[in-house]
Amino acid sequence: MLIRWNRRMYSTICKNQNAIINAIPQKDVLEYESLLQQVGQANTSKYQQRYKTFWQMHPAQLGSSFYQTYFNLLNMTKPLPTLRNICQTLHPHSTRLNGTQTLQFSFATKLRHMLKPQLPIYDVRVARFFLFQDPSTQWPLRQRINGLIVFHNFLIREYARVIGSGQLASAIDAFRQQLNSQRHGNVKIIDWLIWKFVELADSGQINW
Repeated sequence: MLIRWNRRMYSTICKNQNAIINAIPQKDVLEYESLLQQVGQANTSKYQQRYKTFWQMHPAQLGSSFYQTYFNLLNMTKPLPTLRNICQTLHPHSTRLNGTQTLQFSFATKLRHMLKPQLPIYDVRVARFFLFQDPSTQWPLRQRINGLIVFHNFLIREYARVIGSGQLASAIDAFRQQLNSQRHGNVKIIDWLIWKFVELADSGQINW
């Protein structure tokens, strides 16, 4: 059932590829490429501010302890930290300003992606696209991380399959041509397409 759903969704993206791509600001595409190119400057306040703005970290309302730990990890390029290690390292610092304890899995995947762009990104729109439901916040931390890592491993396999099969080839090619992306890998382009597709579908501009 999920395979049929995914196939239909990829076909819908290709049918609406112009509307999807036109809704992606080129300045955001260029900013991503600039941040990727300058990731070695992760210890500078200017880079960190741009990074937080691009990845929409401010709405999470996390404190300075989180950001200090996060950018220390981003500055540690070798060896590449595992998702589990990142989540466990960030968790003690992932309390919102209102006191709510959180698990910042999406930001963890974005951190790894910036160090290894061939890796996919997890966020709520990607989860919705693939009909994935987050593990309950009532579950133990290790169990929640396990469930999210299983889904992220699925994304790795699924994006590789989609790229290999060419199911999104026309949309990927159109993205490159229209947005003049120089440093985008196919995985990040798929992320853009899915992310913007869900946004447009939610607003009623594209039918699911």
